[in-house]
Amino acid sequence: MVRLRVLGAIEVADPAEPGAFRQPSSARARRLLAALCVRAGEVASADWLVEAVWADEPPAHGPAALQTQVSRLRTLLAGVDGVELLTRPPGYLVRLDPGALDAHLFADLAARGAAALPTDPAGAVALLDEALALWSGDAYAELADEEFVRAEASRLSELHATVVDDRIDAALVLGRHHEVAARLEPLVAAEPLRERRQAQLMLARYRAGRQAEALEGYRTFRALLDEELGVDPTDQLQQLHTAILRGDPSLDWQPPRSSAPRAEPRRTAPPPQAPPLVGRDHELDELARLLEEERVVTLVGPGGVGKTALATAVAVAVVDRYPDGVHVVELAAVADSGSVARAVATALDVPARQGTSTTARIVEWLADQRALLLLDNCEHVPDAVAELVAAVEHGAPRVTMLLTSQMPVGTEREQVYAVAPLPVTDGDGPGAAPRLFVERARRHNRAFAADASTQEAVAEVCRRLDGLPLAIELAAARMRAMSPAELADRLSGRFRLLHGGSRTARERHRTLRALVDWSYELLSSEEKQVFEVLAVFAGGFTLGQAEQLVQQVLGAGGPPDTGNHVLALVDRSLVVAVPGAPTTYHLLETLRAYGRERLAERTYADDARRAHAELFADMVASTANDFWSPRHVSSAAKVASVLDELRAAFGWALEHDLGVAVRIVRGSGLLLEHRMTAEVAHWADTLVPLLDDPRLVGTTSRDERSWVAGVAAAGARFAGDLERAKELCALAVELAASPRERCYANYLAAETSMFEGDRERSLELMLRLREEAEDCGMPGLARMVSVTEALATAYSGDGPAGERAAAVAQVEAERAGEEVVAGWALYTRGECLLEEDPGAAEPLLAAALERASANEDRYLVGVTLVSLASARSRHGDPEAACSLFRRAVEHWHRAGNWTHQWTTLRNVVVLLARLGRHREAALVDGALASRATTARPSGAEAVRMRETRDGLVAILGGRTYDEAARSGARLSDDGLVAWVLAELAEEPDGTGVTGAVGPDRLSGAAGRTGRS
Repeated sequence: MVRLRVLGAIEVADPAEPGAFRQPSSARARRLLAALCVRAGEVASADWLVEAVWADEPPAHGPAALQTQVSRLRTLLAGVDGVELLTRPPGYLVRLDPGALDAHLFADLAARGAAALPTDPAGAVALLDEALALWSGDAYAELADEEFVRAEASRLSELHATVVDDRIDAALVLGRHHEVAARLEPLVAAEPLRERRQAQLMLARYRAGRQAEALEGYRTFRALLDEELGVDPTDQLQQLHTAILRGDPSLDWQPPRSSAPRAEPRRTAPPPQAPPLVGRDHELDELARLLEEERVVTLVGPGGVGKTALATAVAVAVVDRYPDGVHVVELAAVADSGSVARAVATALDVPARQGTSTTARIVEWLADQRALLLLDNCEHVPDAVAELVAAVEHGAPRVTMLLTSQMPVGTEREQVYAVAPLPVTDGDGPGAAPRLFVERARRHNRAFAADASTQEAVAEVCRRLDGLPLAIELAAARMRAMSPAELADRLSGRFRLLHGGSRTARERHRTLRALVDWSYELLSSEEKQVFEVLAVFAGGFTLGQAEQLVQQVLGAGGPPDTGNHVLALVDRSLVVAVPGAPTTYHLLETLRAYGRERLAERTYADDARRAHAELFADMVASTANDFWSPRHVSSAAKVASVLDELRAAFGWALEHDLGVAVRIVRGSGLLLEHRMTAEVAHWADTLVPLLDDPRLVGTTSRDERSWVAGVAAAGARFAGDLERAKELCALAVELAASPRERCYANYLAAETSMFEGDRERSLELMLRLREEAEDCGMPGLARMVSVTEALATAYSGDGPAGERAAAVAQVEAERAGEEVVAGWALYTRGECLLEEDPGAAEPLLAAALERASANEDRYLVGVTLVSLASARSRHGDPEAACSLFRRAVEHWHRAGNWTHQWTTLRNVVVLLARLGRHREAALVDGALASRATTARPSGAEAVRMRETRDGLVAILGGRTYDEAARSGARLSDDGLVAWVLAELAEEPDGTGVTGAVGPDRLSGAAGRTGRS
């Protein structure tokens, strides 16, 4: 007997008045009772109940306030038979007798009525009417849209619609055509895109002698489908329409016959048509082959990835292999594990028989069949599905089973097939995700333009939606009202924006939030906590990092085994595992956004952000000691691997803890030096004005603040702002409290002087720095200084002596394991020989480039490219130098390194002049002369540039040269780079980076842009 009602108003049986119900008087009591009913039969954690009861206004002492509400509810439930409210760690449990909750009784009657429909339509009518009588309004009434109940309310609403449809089918079987037509007409008007009801109404009207109305209803429905969705009715409905047109006798009503078991199994028709798929050809082929080899295949993947569509398409593709057909069973509406077998029996039309379990009857029915059983949406009832699959596998050896689920169901011989999101790119062109977006967008807006103007924005939308087909389809529907670029700008609110999918789709597939809600609500309370904390990560993380973060945030009250919970989330397709050494994990962006929304509702949300920032600040802290050491390359790679996390951590720290922000910058400086990551310099620039802020002075050391100024100086010396670089170097030296910390600032000051052309000042600083580096235990830096001295020797006119000194430094660095220093020494050897012996220099430079590329030393890659290009330009084939210069210009532009870009472009002026493209050379020369951030050339380079300019003026004439130079001066920095790249692209590519250099020599050094 029903004791609790949630199918309408939330009510409790009144023990004092049999048959009467009463509503909890307070809104909080109703919320608490609703939450307990949602979790009926399982423990609901206290934290979750507090969120459900108080929503956005949690009390200061949540557990105590909840205990008060529970006590009041117990008083209300006192004397109500079949209902117990028990305390069970970590929360509370409502234990119910069978049928005590109207929602449970409704689901049971629905399943029994559906099962009886094929063999006992009159009995089905009675059961379904009894179920519908329990429904007095929307499930959970006033609370149906609340987060904690939305998924359950949606499930019950979907089940209610199915019961109504089953009741109509039963009435049609019993010959109640007039009754059905009258009942259906308002239902169809309310939900005109529900195709099953359209078919029922057409058949009822036809059997009631209203053929013209049946045909008119079909025409109206077809037009509506085309207008709303851009699709045609299914083959099944079209066939019904054709049969009505012809007056096919098979449509006439026949009295139901007795339900004796069939002697032969009836072939079940395959799905009426394959769903339209984009970009799944490989998966279709692979699954078709897999179904030949395996009997149980489960498609797993996150919600919205397209598992159902893919499984259905596969079933259609292979249906000819199965003489007894394809049986499709939709389990999304199944309320509990006990209803799984009944739902399968109903779909298979298995006759009832007393004394035999439903599973045994299914196995007996399938025993001699060669069929494909497709069980769709198994994730919420995995245990019951596993039990049924194992029974069928054992008792029906010719039946193959194809399952879809967000997690493996766990049978012994299950073959798991992960369905991946659609790719955003395919080689150099758009991938399946953008193609799906365009195809769906055109269904909603036939004028939608898929061209160069929208391609980038469409790709960005698809990337941020993780290539999930459902999310892409919901996004494409917005193309009626906005552009792809506008949509991309608003995706931070994706859960509010992406809704309104096909009205014929299941409720949870009509909004992005409902889809993720479904997955989230299947988690245990501990899994939810772990999932929410993991959403703090901006990118990939290791299992150890996950365990450390969760433990720090949740402490002793958190899950005892975080690692296993992370692996469970992988199984549930909410976390993606990426094989490697070690394995890394990440959340899809959509799931991360959802997790962060959930986390924001928790009392420990701020703790999670702080713990994340401190975790990664600590992780990179030691790298500041690794410059030019044997750990230089590995430490740079370490920082690069967590750059996404550092970015997110710095953003939080800038607002909440400047001391943590300083630690992040200090630990990231190596990445700027090694890979020229300009973002790190921007972080430092943000902190420089705050270095005397009390919040920093009181929480950080002088040495830490010195590093911030040093990192900002390093960025300025790359960006071309050498005056600011010098000022920041001086600030860094002033702040440094220890000799070791001053070394980095002095190194930057010496290099900045060299970039300015002040080689005497640079050499003076370098000599002093070498002694300091040796004294404070930085041998790698001391050897770096020796390498620079060798280069200065060559630039002073003694290349062979410089090469010998660099060779000694290289041997010492390699012996010490200082890979970066050894690479720079190798480069320097080639640079030193470039004038006297270019044939010997090029192989050394090529070897340096190879080593720099392997180490991802982008700074060294750039300067070596320029030296090789300059060598080809001035000593060999100038046309072959074009491709190398193009690579160098692109390299510096991507890095935002304008200091080295300007020096590179000076070499391009010489190249263009040698190619006879005098007007173009004059344009670049004029552009460089007008740039405020361009350091003046010095030494041999200054001589070479002056000679080149004089030659251009002599050939072009002063007036023509000035006109071309003014044209270059009008170009923006980016515009100049784009113009040069276009000019260089017109020349044939070189044949490589090694080879003999011709005898043609120009005066001066080779144009090295690193430390010239």
